[in-house]
Amino acid sequence: MRNGIVAPFGLKKSISFSDRGLGKIGMFPIISSTGTEVVVGGDDKHLDSRIWISIQPSLKGSEVTVSTLVKINNLFGRVYLFIIMPFHKLLTRSLLERAVNRRDKVHRKPER
Repeated sequence: MRNGIVAPFGLKKSISFSDRGLGKIGMFPIISSTGTEVVVGGDDKHLDSRIWISIQPSLKGSEVTVSTLVKINNLFGRVYLFIIMPFHKLLTRSLLERAVNRRDKVHRKPER
């Protein structure tokens, strides 16, 4: 859907940010990675983006933090970000909920 909407504006139909040799998560190349944190992202003509994901141990298991940093490069980047922001928030929440649910299924003891 994104590709169809942004193609008339000259944006990349398929985002293929340059891979820095650390692999990719989805379409985003990994910029840096440690045992507890990963930064992914890329640059496009309308905006540059980074997503930081941190997983830290806590008393109840693990605490996951996701943060997005965006540098707007032009007016279209500002409009684009305004339009996608509600979907970005929903998608981020949905992905985190799926990760938690998947973790619960893996760590749940089988019923007898």
